[in-house]
Amino acid sequence: MRYLTVFFVLMLILPIGLASDDYLFEGWVVMGDSFEFDDYTYLTSQGETASSAIIMGPTGIYVLDEGDCITVNKLKFCAEEFKYTKGGNITIHGSDTQEFYITISEPGADLSINLDAEPSDILVGETARITIMIENDGEEGASALYFEEIVPPEFEITNTFGLERMGNKLTWRGGLAAGSFKELSYDIKAKKRFADKLVGELTYKSGEITKKISDSLGFKATGVFNINFNADDFEIDAGEETRVYITLTNNKDEEAAFTITTVIPSGLEVVASHFNDTSGNTLRWEGDIDSEDEIKLTVAVKGLTPGKAVITATGSEKNSILGADTKEFEMTVKEIKPEVSFIYSNLKEGEEGVIKLYLKNPSAFMDMTDITARLESDYFSEEGTAPKFRANEYNAVVSATFTPDVARFKARAVVTYTFQGQEKNILEEKMIDVQVDEMPEEQPIEEVPEQREPTAEEKKAVARAEKVNGFVEWFRKVEVLVYFWK
Repeated sequence: MRYLTVFFVLMLILPIGLASDDYLFEGWVVMGDSFEFDDYTYLTSQGETASSAIIMGPTGIYVLDEGDCITVNKLKFCAEEFKYTKGGNITIHGSDTQEFYITISEPGADLSINLDAEPSDILVGETARITIMIENDGEEGASALYFEEIVPPEFEITNTFGLERMGNKLTWRGGLAAGSFKELSYDIKAKKRFADKLVGELTYKSGEITKKISDSLGFKATGVFNINFNADDFEIDAGEETRVYITLTNNKDEEAAFTITTVIPSGLEVVASHFNDTSGNTLRWEGDIDSEDEIKLTVAVKGLTPGKAVITATGSEKNSILGADTKEFEMTVKEIKPEVSFIYSNLKEGEEGVIKLYLKNPSAFMDMTDITARLESDYFSEEGTAPKFRANEYNAVVSATFTPDVARFKARAVVTYTFQGQEKNILEEKMIDVQVDEMPEEQPIEEVPEQREPTAEEKKAVARAEKVNGFVEWFRKVEVLVYFWK
């Protein structure tokens, strides 16, 4: 069975021209039996070796070893595989029976295509040669062949050998005799980074059927340098500081001079940096980096404006004609709002109570200023102010004294303040519960059963009972007299 497994694996991976649907006949034939094809009978027996088959037909006798083919009368006979029905892969003389997998097809072209690169991994700006090999391993020549390959736009085609070029499309038309091959090639120069596949496709005809085969080649173009970002925190509060790291790695096999320009958006404030030239929010560094070494630059920033903050870093090799490479890094500056609390005590219906509005500045880094707070309800409307709340400060701004006459009411807080130079507003509402004196609980009244007139039968029963009770009383009196008489 190992031969059968290998055969099927090869059928999957080799781009051969004759697929299973091209066979005029295919199947297992038992040694000593026959099979029918094209109105003729063919007998099969074992050959001189354990792995060969003898096929006897109307035009002759063919001896085929396993995997061999023979072309007779414009037909191709193949003994693709054999197996034992007894004994497995070990021949047991006198008791084993062989089966042969026989195929009959029309001989034709057997085409394959293969792409190769030297080298297959280059730096941007470097050149590689791509080779296309087209082979015909069949018994017949192949004509009307058409090869096409679209070279990705990340590359510049610098030379072609045997190929027609139209922009980034390469083509070839021609034919191949049986057992021959055609080698084509082209040179490409990487303009940008690339990590994907180059794909070539060959179209040809087999009889009246148009077929396509293709091959792909993994190819990589790495930048002369890489830029990467990192940060201590990718999400910060407004007013909070963090550090961002920009790394440039030299991928060349020699020392090179590089330039890094980093732009910090207006939503962030530059606190400090390792760049050697700073102009506002634009930072610049120039210097030499050894082969396969890197430079890591740090910039400390503070969150100013809530929202997305995109930092850009552009790197380039000094005195090089290669283009620059830009990377983006996104941070989030979170908006923080003061916390509003309604603090109250002794809120009883009909009695005087107090409610206060407290604020907390949640920022650990920046102050709130110009604070105005209004406390409102159906009972009161009071306003208070504060010039500044320092970082994390928690305090009252306004209070109201009132006498509620309901069990529940709604209180509203309207707060205006300035944070980071911008005026902001908050509206908060809360339902306030008032303590209500409870009324004494009423005692339930016991129900008295309804009186009714007894029926005639009930009256007779009562009379009989009274009569019996009278007799029992008389008997007891007689019993007492008799006792004393004795």
